[in-house]
Amino acid sequence: MTDRICPKSGKRMLKRQEADRVVTLAARRVEVARVPISTYRCPECGRWHTSGMSQLEHRVRMLVREAA
Repeated sequence: MTDRICPKSGKRMLKRQEADRVVTLAARRVEVARVPISTYRCPECGRWHTSGMSQLEHRVRMLVREAA
């Protein structure tokens, strides 16, 4: 995996396959409280990041932010 960090999000910049693998491996580790459950392409750096939020959670959060 790459050690590059996204300047906007502060997350590791991954290739799509790397991000998917992180999510798959994390799903097997139930002792971790908050594991990556989804991947997304960063609009800032164009690489892939992992997130502990589902796509639905992210959309709801963005809608709430826009409404405020």
